[in-house]
Amino acid sequence: MTLWKTRSKTASTREEILDHFLTSVHEVILSRPRPATVGDVVKKYIRSANSVNAVSDSPRVTGSTQSLGIISFRELNDIV
Repeated sequence: MTLWKTRSKTASTREEILDHFLTSVHEVILSRPRPATVGDVVKKYIRSANSVNAVSDSPRVTGSTQSLGIISFRELNDIV
């Protein structure tokens, strides 16, 4: 709000006030961190970066000696 108020002091028309408001809102939205997308998670996995929700951290399947982290995509596809 303060950014918009400061900018709107120099405006002389209604359109300029609205333009300053829209610009200020967009700048605030773009400055905020965005949540991770599926693509971001896949990129981190491919690069072997640490992940908050790593598959290897998942609990074991009941009755199985394998961790979910070592099930291959082929086996996972067969399960589904």
